[in-house]
Amino acid sequence: MTKDPALVRARASGERVVAVVRMIFIAAFVTATGPYSLDHPFNLAVSVAAILYAALLLYLAWQTETGWLSWVSCATDVTLISAALCTFIVIGQPLLAVHNRVVFDMYFFAIAAAGLRYDWRLCLLTLLLAFGEFLAILGYVMTHWDLSTYVPKPDHFYGVNIVTRALVLLAHGGTIVAIASWALHLRLLISRDPLTGLAQRRPFLERIQDEFSRARGGQAPLTLAIIDLDEFKKFNDSFGHVAGDEALRNVGACLAACVRGSDLLTRYGGEEFLVAFPGINADHAIRRAEEIRTRVATTPLLLNGVARRLTVSIGLASYPSDGRSFDQVFEEADRRLYEAKLQGRNRCVGPDGARPAPAPPPTRPPEASPPS
Repeated sequence: MTKDPALVRARASGERVVAVVRMIFIAAFVTATGPYSLDHPFNLAVSVAAILYAALLLYLAWQTETGWLSWVSCATDVTLISAALCTFIVIGQPLLAVHNRVVFDMYFFAIAAAGLRYDWRLCLLTLLLAFGEFLAILGYVMTHWDLSTYVPKPDHFYGVNIVTRALVLLAHGGTIVAIASWALHLRLLISRDPLTGLAQRRPFLERIQDEFSRARGGQAPLTLAIIDLDEFKKFNDSFGHVAGDEALRNVGACLAACVRGSDLLTRYGGEEFLVAFPGINADHAIRRAEEIRTRVATTPLLLNGVARRLTVSIGLASYPSDGRSFDQVFEEADRRLYEAKLQGRNRCVGPDGARPAPAPPPTRPPEASPPS
């Protein structure tokens, strides 16, 4: 699964919420049940371990955003609940281990809390652990005790109740898995431009801030390129908006083919695209931008069986030479884009001292396609 920074932050935020609720819940539960259960050494050990565990995860949740924490906490939450059920086996109350109306319901909390991490895989892991561990406890109890001797007279349906609650747990977990999966699907839908398939503006802005923070921390360069489709309004007026959409898709495909996995690419708005080159200085970035410009100019767009050619103008600016923030670098890149338009379009303009872009190829005959 691709590491979407927005999802990473959302999962970390959910982890903090769960950590706080877990700490409050365990503290309250131990306080409420203390007079009845802490007199047994095993129960006392489990209660102390639960409190220390909750405190540790609360600390880690505020110190890190690493993905492993969610996996560990989900698995350990379930295992601690199972351990709590096992305490009833230790104290000689096997029926309470499989027919407990308080501790068993904590499984539901653990599965629901997994959904706050926005990862269906975590939800599925939590469900399988909860269901599997409970079945293991149930199997152990049924092979070692005759539960009918522990059942009060009024409760003749304890067996049906146990099976029903296990099935409800399975259904609840399946629902949470489906919700988390659908939430991820919706996130991917809203993070992608429906026309070009490129990242939307908001996810790009979230990631670029992270890249600037990383560049400042490591004193690494970062170059931003603003790419604008030349004379797009004239193209739309000549061929219509449907052809304009095809032109944008064509340019988006060219850009996607030219960028690396570590580059950031977005359709910023209208006919304007942004590419960020982390760790790349202006000299290298302008060569990369020239590859993009050349690919767009040499990739024909078929309209009604006729090949039309598009061009783009590109302005580049770099951190830290052109600014110390995204806004400053963007403003300088936008100014250079305007220079590229004034110089005749279909060219790249980068920072002073960067390798100058080669002269644009000869323009095609007017009858072959309109200016673009």
